[in-house]
Amino acid sequence: MAWVLGITQEAFKIFMDIRGACGMFMFILEEAIQTAGMASWILWKEGKKDLAKENEQWIISNLAIPLRDFASGPAGYLAYPLNLAYRMFAEATIRKAEALIKL
Repeated sequence: MAWVLGITQEAFKIFMDIRGACGMFMFILEEAIQTAGMASWILWKEGKKDLAKENEQWIISNLAIPLRDFASGPAGYLAYPLNLAYRMFAEATIRKAEALIKL
């Protein structure tokens, strides 16, 4: 019966590695959103509003939507409840970017 416990422990370690990888992927996307957002702020402050709006659209298309979709999908749920926070962060990012684009 001890072998069953060993298999269970190994399966749990593998699950935790996958969970950690999914969490790290979402974390890296979140950090990229923040970094790109800082670029938008600098562009806006320097009066380059068209470039700032273009950057915000890039953030939506290439970072926020992929983060939202990943966090909402099966892989994201492996990192539950982190995926819920990352999904909300992505949705907030999209709303913020859309508001800036409309200015």
